[in-house]
Amino acid sequence: MRIVLSVVLLLMTASVTAQPARLAWIIDGSSPQDAIDADAHQRMASHLQERADVLVPLRAKAGGVSPLAWPLQPAAGFTPFGYTGTAYFVDHDPAFPGHVRDYTCGARAYDTAAGYNHGGTDYYLWPFPWLLMDQGSVRVVAAASGVLIEKHDGFFDRDCAIDFATSNAINAVYILQDDGLTAWYLHLRNGSVTRVPVGSRVSAGDYLGQVGSSGPSSLPHLHFELTNDATGEVVDPRHGACNAAPERWSVPQAYEAPRILRLSTHSAEPETVDCGMADGVPVRDSAHAQDRFRPGDTLWAFAAYADHRNGEISEFTLLRPDGHAFAQWSFDLASEHLDRPFYSGTAWDWSYALPADAPIGEWTLQAVFAGQTYRHAFTVAPAIEPNQRGLSGSWANPATPGQGVLLEVQGDYYGAGTGLLFGGWFTYDANPGGDRRWYTIQAQVHAGSATTTTPIYQTTGGRFATTLATTTNAVGEATLRFDDCTHGTLSYLFTDGSARNGTIALTRLLPNVTCTPAGDSGAATGMDLRSGTWADPANSGQGLVLDLNSGQSVFFGAWYTFSPIAGAATGPAGQRWYTLQAPLQDGAVVDNIGLYETSGGVFDGSEATTTATVGSARLEFNGCSAATLDYAFNAGVDAPRSGRLHLVRVTAPPPGCS
Repeated sequence: MRIVLSVVLLLMTASVTAQPARLAWIIDGSSPQDAIDADAHQRMASHLQERADVLVPLRAKAGGVSPLAWPLQPAAGFTPFGYTGTAYFVDHDPAFPGHVRDYTCGARAYDTAAGYNHGGTDYYLWPFPWLLMDQGSVRVVAAASGVLIEKHDGFFDRDCAIDFATSNAINAVYILQDDGLTAWYLHLRNGSVTRVPVGSRVSAGDYLGQVGSSGPSSLPHLHFELTNDATGEVVDPRHGACNAAPERWSVPQAYEAPRILRLSTHSAEPETVDCGMADGVPVRDSAHAQDRFRPGDTLWAFAAYADHRNGEISEFTLLRPDGHAFAQWSFDLASEHLDRPFYSGTAWDWSYALPADAPIGEWTLQAVFAGQTYRHAFTVAPAIEPNQRGLSGSWANPATPGQGVLLEVQGDYYGAGTGLLFGGWFTYDANPGGDRRWYTIQAQVHAGSATTTTPIYQTTGGRFATTLATTTNAVGEATLRFDDCTHGTLSYLFTDGSARNGTIALTRLLPNVTCTPAGDSGAATGMDLRSGTWADPANSGQGLVLDLNSGQSVFFGAWYTFSPIAGAATGPAGQRWYTLQAPLQDGAVVDNIGLYETSGGVFDGSEATTTATVGSARLEFNGCSAATLDYAFNAGVDAPRSGRLHLVRVTAPPPGCS
């Protein structure tokens, strides 16, 4: 499958002051998105027939119609208006090359000079395809019930070109449906393929994998194909003027369905990449999405379309909190004088500077297109002073479960106007099914500054509760921005060869205690003041960041450490982290602390995670600068083990702590 992302810079007059720049991303339908070598396709069809003979010797002959359910689902927490465009359909014209006919007798199909006529339907991720792929945002699920007769995984998944040599290197799942047709789910993400054994029954809606770009593919997409089990011939599930076969989709899909897939606001102009690799290094799109702004900020209004045609007018409005329009503008694809009147996917943005006296509250970006109204809410809030202890605590993005950041901010730590920010970031490897990972951040924070930029550090080489020497290296850079006392963003760029970059929307997990826009209120007392960064000097490169919140009577913490097993990996795979949680009471002791191990996540991804209790602990404070933690692990991959940590506060105790 081959798609070209064409980038065009244009200008458009709006109803407020300046002419905002607009960036156009266009899915260029002139080139295929995938193409399998014709011989390789026939060999696979024959192989699948042989597998079916072995696994399902008594089976239905093709002829019945099993209604097909939609084969894609958004991951938990991913809630866009839409997330795919449809590029190409089955080619019903056997001649080649340049003789194409889709099921409506239109030309949304392709063939190749090598004799391949496109045999499936291509659903590509849109917009930000490489970002959505890396975040695991879209799951591939079974369209109908049947038997899993073959699957492949482990192949490179960032292909960007049509190379017949990779026809046998496709991550894929093949299901012999109960109606006698074989369903092909191709180009899946490496490491995401279902672990259900070959020969097992699957039901419609069961997880099969995630959308990727493995094999001869140029963009993350799902190639969905049906073949007749008996003959190996392609079966088009769509009925139309050039396909007399019955409609197989339970909800028939329109040939053209003009719609907005995403309407959003951004802190900078979104950036896309044509290919998920650059100079041998993985890269991905940078959305710069943001839903909270300050008066005087510049925001980018962004809209991504599917099945976009000349003459279809979009009406946009930026609405103030009182419902009155701040800006209004119209958009017609025809005004851009592009090469063709129709594109299966486009994306556009417009910039607007909020006035210095912009009303505080919830604003709305609204679009009316093809008879539908789309709305996206964002907030304008006053600037917040970052040099304050009140920003300390637990922060996370609800859309990426099982990961977050615990921060300690010491206002004026280095002198008036210059504080210290330290954080522990608990997350996962970037690959599906990867291990836990953790990073630390540390930087000066300056009074009145809108952002704080800090190196991202990774510590490796340690062993749980030992003095084994560790190594700490900077592996990237992060920028923290606090929009108010309960919301912020963490933008990251890794320089460790992974080229991971993105922005995480942060929300405070526990109620704010002392943060105010102007600075710390000084209201923290007692146990609240024991929050912060603690470590046992006898344990190299490991420690805890604690959040004691009297407002909700909750103790929460994250423990950053390593595997206890001698001979275990000393690189990033040797890292471990646990979370701690218990009710908080007055006094020096926090008892009955649960130790929790969370697994199954993907770095900055929305994959579901599993949290299990793996032990218990007791924490006793000996003043503001010393404590003991008694722990016992009785479950999990590294159990059993128990012991005591003699903790000291890494930074100076805050004023008022006694």
